[in-house]
Amino acid sequence: MTGLSVDEVIDILENRLFLLVEDPDQDLVESGQLDSLMFVELLLTVEETTGQRLAPKDLDLEDLRTPVRIAKAFNTLLHDGER
Repeated sequence: MTGLSVDEVIDILENRLFLLVEDPDQDLVESGQLDSLMFVELLLTVEETTGQRLAPKDLDLEDLRTPVRIAKAFNTLLHDGER
């Protein structure tokens, strides 16, 4: 299993989901860029990138507000999934 860096999360957001990320601490929910549909797309893309299955119920909206939080949340889930 490999973790995701903040730069990798930004790359996914910009190049796979076509979101504009100006700052790693940018609130993507507040700006309206990350909604429930984009959340599912993000989850599927992270699963494809890491080869790990993730459960949406394990993530909270607060975990998905910024690229920094997204990386931290997914890395926690991926690490917990190894056990």
